[in-house]
Amino acid sequence: FTKLYDVNLSLSEFAFDEWVKADFGAKGETNQQKFAASGHAEFQLAKGFSKYALRNIKLESSFSDATTKMDTIKLSLDTFEFDAANSLSYEVKGKAADLSIDMTGAATLTVDEAISKVVLDKMSLDASFEGDALPQSPMKVSMASDLTFDLNKSHLSFVLESLTANALAFDGKADVTLAEIPKVRFALHSPNIDLDEFLGLGQAPQDKEQAPSSGSGDSKPAAPAEEVEPDLSALKTLDVRGDMTVDKFKANNAHLQNVKASFSVNRGIAELTSFSSNLYQGSITAKAKLDARKSPATYTVEKRIKGVKVQPLLKDVADNDMLEGTGNITVDLKGESLTPRGIQSNLVGTMVIDFADGAVNGINVAQLIRENYAKIKGEKFDDKEGVQKTDFSAMKATLKLNKGNVSTNDLTMHSPLLRIRGNGEANYIQQTVDFTVSTSIVGSLEGQGGKDIDELRDITIPINISGKWSEPKYKLVFDDVLKQKAEKEIDRGVEKLTDKIKDEKTKEAVNSLIKGLFN
Repeated sequence: FTKLYDVNLSLSEFAFDEWVKADFGAKGETNQQKFAASGHAEFQLAKGFSKYALRNIKLESSFSDATTKMDTIKLSLDTFEFDAANSLSYEVKGKAADLSIDMTGAATLTVDEAISKVVLDKMSLDASFEGDALPQSPMKVSMASDLTFDLNKSHLSFVLESLTANALAFDGKADVTLAEIPKVRFALHSPNIDLDEFLGLGQAPQDKEQAPSSGSGDSKPAAPAEEVEPDLSALKTLDVRGDMTVDKFKANNAHLQNVKASFSVNRGIAELTSFSSNLYQGSITAKAKLDARKSPATYTVEKRIKGVKVQPLLKDVADNDMLEGTGNITVDLKGESLTPRGIQSNLVGTMVIDFADGAVNGINVAQLIRENYAKIKGEKFDDKEGVQKTDFSAMKATLKLNKGNVSTNDLTMHSPLLRIRGNGEANYIQQTVDFTVSTSIVGSLEGQGGKDIDELRDITIPINISGKWSEPKYKLVFDDVLKQKAEKEIDRGVEKLTDKIKDEKTKEAVNSLIKGLFN
């Protein structure tokens, strides 16, 4: 039901081939919606209605409903003639939900006489948006662009000369072909994108007043909210393909340069067909695919990282400098579900790491060996703490991810002092680790800031790492070490003894008897 009132139309004296002034207005209501419109125009009609022209066109309206209140919607045209450039300006002020809007703009409008092509040249926008839902408020937006719409072909061509939203800036172009599922193709460029600054990540939260307590001392903590799969049904109605380049990009405090990405969304399948970038003196390439045709969605990810300096990357992203070196990483993962818990619980795949010329900070394996070996022998140990760092020339591992668990059985690390092999597992849901590193001393401990221990050379020393990620515990399993050392001494003794025994059967019996003491 629509109600109209205060409807009016007035004309000055009318005559053919003369300019006639027209004023009009109306107000109305539809359910909870209220609207008003008024305007002014001058028009000229030729005899026989063979030709007409408009000028000084001004339209002004307002609109409101339960959530929206547009106080001002203005459109002005200095002239309107077919096949001619007509100056246009517009203004919008109001509030939509909790978003305040204030925008103005202008363009040059050209429409051909057949009304088959509409062109908006030098289209500009200057706007300010305010609201708590915005990543930044207020947000200043400006745009300069050209737009052409071919009505016969249902094709829109859009050239974006510049678009800024606070500190973000873009340029590019797009083509849209209207159909049951619109076909969108675009290319976008930005000189610099800092998502952390734009989204306010890493900033200290503003102090907010505490809600008053209920006063019940034995109240139970609120149950965690149930995780719900995101609604991706809108992806089924899209046919979008585009390229994007970013000269400098920052997200989660990671710094990337020369970012190039190509992606598409086609009837429920979103695909990152290619991605490349430079970061931390290395490079990264990737591709990914998300199938949202069914819920929960499934996805695959492939990533290749080459020659990246690991420590500055970890420092920026995780504020952790535990690992140094130049890293190569290969990632092949797949999963189901896009909820935080679902991602962790369903992720499977492999990660292959290959680091060179680095160090593990926070643990000095050589010092740990000297300290524990001195205790075993009952000797005094110089407990002056050295640099908590273990250098390596190469470190490699294949990590297998399986629904919350990460395991490896081929960790190797080489250094002038040590040869290390590792195996074990970690749970990234519970954030626990149970890992055993077998260390063999092949060089001099003096190179790690301590005295040499010749009697431990070529003996494998197991180090167990267990507990929470935040507070891992390191334990040397020296029972095995002493057993190996004793076996080596026995081997040398048996060799000397059996050299003097000429009978082969007697030699084998003595050898088996002595070695059996350690099995």
